Amino acid sequence: MIFDTLIQQSKPAKVEAVLSHELRHWYYLHLTKLMVISQLHLFAILAFFPAFLYAPSLLTAFDFPSSVSKNPPQIIAFLLFQLILIPLKAFISIGMNAVLHQFE
Repeated sequence: MIFDTLIQQSKPAKVEAVLSHELRHWYYLHLTKLMVISQLHLFAILAFFPAFLYAPSLLTAFDFPSSVSKNPPQIIAFLLFQLILIPLKAFISIGMNAVLHQFE
């Protein structure tokens, strides 16, 4: 990113280097690719949530009564689903960091 402080506090050669670096990101569509990856990630999370929501055995594993686990409140089920995804998100963040490193 280019800010006015870069222009004010840096020599023209450094400004040119930063500008060329940012233009390279634009040329190779890095931001578009990251946005597509993020959208696929979000789609995958939302696609797997109904499988968790309609799996009473998973909700009873969290010590919910069977009456609640058969028809759970969606917000509670989604919060529990997010807790289950924490280890998976660690691996996804490692992959995203590798992609970002490759883009740089």
